[in-house]
Amino acid sequence: HRGKLADKLGGEDAVTGARQGWWAGVTRASSGGALAKRDARDCQQLIGDGRQALADGKTKDLAHKLADFTRLLQDVQHQGNLSPQAYGQILAAVQSVQALQVTSGGQQGGD
Repeated sequence: HRGKLADKLGGEDAVTGARQGWWAGVTRASSGGALAKRDARDCQQLIGDGRQALADGKTKDLAHKLADFTRLLQDVQHQGNLSPQAYGQILAAVQSVQALQVTSGGQQGGD
């Protein structure tokens, strides 16, 4: 599944880069104090779920995980547990993953 999905999403390099940017944004924000540790754990759990959906070739599942993550990120930012700068950086990383899906028409599989 994953090889075909990666091809649809622009190749392994595009998928890996987007996924690493997503994880790195949360890690940087957490270690720099811009994201509360408790919220970082929740974010990392959703990223892990998104990675699994990607590994399983389930693009619908990945789309749902991205939407869940975006909502969590918005909530955390509104609660004051995430700096505006970190919010923007993490959101940009999430949007790069979403853009890969849109570019590929990535709404297949995953039910």
